[in-house]
Amino acid sequence: MKTPDLKPCPFCGSVAKVFKLDADVNAAYAKYIVGCDGDFMCYGNINHLAMIFVTEETAIATWNRRANDD
Repeated sequence: MKTPDLKPCPFCGSVAKVFKLDADVNAAYAKYIVGCDGDFMCYGNINHLAMIFVTEETAIATWNRRANDD
């Protein structure tokens, strides 16, 4: 599978990464979050953790969406 194109973190500018949560968190659904992989560890921010998605595609699309998009 091709590595997805992710916009940088809007908070610190670091490179973003898709994280798949452990299956035992909720075995009924695969869960994904996207966040930065930088020194500031913004992916640990509650705003990121509140955005948990069933599909990787939805997580990526939401991460890449910005308030100033047309």
